[in-house]
Amino acid sequence: MTADLTAGPWAKILQPLTPAVLLAAVFAQQATRKITAVGDPIKQSGWEPLCTLTATLEKAADLAMGQIQQVTTGNKQYALAALKLQVLAEMETKQIGYSALATTAAGKADIALSLLSTLHSDDIAAVFYAGDLRGNIGGVLNLLARAQENSGTGYCLADSSGNHAGASFTADKCGNKYHTLTGSSLKLTTEITDTGFKGFSPTNAITSGAAGDGACSLTTTGTNAAGTLFKSATAANIMSGTVTIKADDDTGEWKINNGRPLAVHGTSTTDSLLGKTYNALHKVNSRDVSDQPADIDAAVTAAAKSAAFKRTLTQILKAEPHKLADPALSKHVNDIAEDLAVSKPSGLEQLLKDIKEKKPKGAQEDPNTETALSTVNNMADLTKVLSYYTRQHTAAVSKLQKEVSDNHVKCSANKPEEVCNAIGEQEKCDNTPGCHYNKTKEGKKCTLSEEGKKEA
Repeated sequence: MTADLTAGPWAKILQPLTPAVLLAAVFAQQATRKITAVGDPIKQSGWEPLCTLTATLEKAADLAMGQIQQVTTGNKQYALAALKLQVLAEMETKQIGYSALATTAAGKADIALSLLSTLHSDDIAAVFYAGDLRGNIGGVLNLLARAQENSGTGYCLADSSGNHAGASFTADKCGNKYHTLTGSSLKLTTEITDTGFKGFSPTNAITSGAAGDGACSLTTTGTNAAGTLFKSATAANIMSGTVTIKADDDTGEWKINNGRPLAVHGTSTTDSLLGKTYNALHKVNSRDVSDQPADIDAAVTAAAKSAAFKRTLTQILKAEPHKLADPALSKHVNDIAEDLAVSKPSGLEQLLKDIKEKKPKGAQEDPNTETALSTVNNMADLTKVLSYYTRQHTAAVSKLQKEVSDNHVKCSANKPEEVCNAIGEQEKCDNTPGCHYNKTKEGKKCTLSEEGKKEA
């Protein structure tokens, strides 16, 4: 089997120049020579949790992608719901309630957009750290595993009994494959905890420390045997600080996070790629975006059942032209909310039905053509519909204003005597300036008063 030291395109992009890369370069130069692993092997408890972590990093990156997708969808559905509800309000369908719902949905769209901005900031870093760490771990461990002899006499990775790892190590499960980011909502309940990543052990994972060469110290045979490739009594950090290694026969070391706990109460203070990755992914794993709607119905229902709906209704009914005050205000708010969302399912069902079946005008090239609201699903067309109804309302108001003005002119043209004569009731007549009620007069008893005659 030929080892893939790149650990996939992800690692190509994100993996820095690590000891694994340097080791690979040296191995390439010595490809024609037989390579033997001699020295002390690494316990399964030292390498297996790191292999497990590569799979966790893949899942966590998928979760981050999935959350961005969920919130993006939620933002879009709330925005579409807000516009469609306002269209219904403009069509004078339960105008106050639907208009309040439109405002509520728009507010929720803003909240989702703000959350999306946070996700972009946090999760891009999380995915970068995850890819970087995965490449580091996969590169080193796959190199060490590939250096093992089939005979089992020379090996760097041991199984649980301290022997050649053999089938215990699987390259594909240790970062040596290409991973395609796929959005997921699956939380990592056991892989990421408040104390670190699954299976991490603070103990030293070098099997033995006897004098002389044991099972793993990378070197060549023959006259070059004394020139070991990686052997030192000084500890070094590899995988961007994830592992501390001392390749020494007497005092060998392999410690994850230098043998220290990675995190306390969900926070790591370790200033390394491992610590930064943990903090970023713990935040992703702790986040809840399950309330984001996947479609219009879910967005409208969430807006109708939210506390913000009643607050919006209250603001609308307190203002012009309603100007309601308690107790009438509270009663009216509760009645509308009850009708649309609370104890009367038929109200919410009718609301969702209206969104599907109402046929507003204004979406097509011919603005008078009706279109099912359920098929108008982009911002531009919904804005065109709203513009159409705004123009219609403006024209209706202008027409009404003209009619009022014409009636005023017509009334002003009447003679004062005719104005008084048209009043039949005594009280109204006497309270009308310039008029006087004459009980003894035959015919029309409301006539011009003496003062009225002078002004006329």
